Amino acid sequence: MSDPYVLEGVNWIMRQEAICQEVKRLKVKYHTEDPYEICRMMKIRIVLWSMGTHEKSGKGACIIDSRCTTILLNSDLPEHGYRFDCESG
Repeated sequence: MSDPYVLEGVNWIMRQEAICQEVKRLKVKYHTEDPYEICRMMKIRIVLWSMGTHEKSGKGACIIDSRCTTILLNSDLPEHGYRFDCESG
């Protein structure tokens, strides 16, 4: 298997295959498919944040500070804009 991470600019980005594999592992571990429930059990905060609706606007970001993880989701997107579908490839 190839490296699950790829360097993009100054950031390491996780490849889609690695993300999907991790999602499957977490679903089994926490016995749920609900990403909000998984985050709650992992003590990860989810914050809705306005990031704009332009085509280049981000969908979200993950911040880790002092071992506290927060996921920022673009509140300007419709709810289906938050979803990442591993099944469609």
